[in-house]
Amino acid sequence: MNPALAQHFLLYGVLPLWLAAGTADALCHRWANLPETAGVRESLMHIAQLTEGAGVVLCALFLQINAFAIVAMAALIVVHHLTVYADLRYASATRVITPVEQMVHSVLEMAPIVGLAIICLAHPDVFARLFDNAAGYTPAWRDPPLSSTTVTAVLMLCAIFGVVPYAMELAASIRASRKRQRRKTGAASESVMR
Repeated sequence: MNPALAQHFLLYGVLPLWLAAGTADALCHRWANLPETAGVRESLMHIAQLTEGAGVVLCALFLQINAFAIVAMAALIVVHHLTVYADLRYASATRVITPVEQMVHSVLEMAPIVGLAIICLAHPDVFARLFDNAAGYTPAWRDPPLSSTTVTAVLMLCAIFGVVPYAMELAASIRASRKRQRRKTGAASESVMR
């Protein structure tokens, strides 16, 4: 696969699909009233998953595709999937996960794997040498780097459609947790007064 074609497919296909699924997931959480059900704990797991996904995107944006970059992205994807598993175990015990949300999760789980597969196909020589002693396990900056316009656009889109929805979810979960705590404290003080 031509590296330039792969880059275009990642930037204009995989990344927008992943961001759209992330936004849809945040909307599913809102409809499920996550702040009042699973709350801060699940929201923090979403922030962890967002951070792991951001690591994959940053590797693809800034690092030369060598063995280090491929292994780093693969490791982040594995950690992301472990976090997803912990998240789903917790969430399924505290709230309803609708079929729509489950379908959205499918995209969220597969998009980084598809992205990494495309990178490996675009750099078959690097992939073939992954287990070779001369594989190049040293991080290196992209040379030449992606254009500043491309990098800025990707980072802005990730902030708007990735960071903002989950930051809002966490803020709402913290507010809901504080309200519950105030209600408990108020109820406890009333029972003591009686």
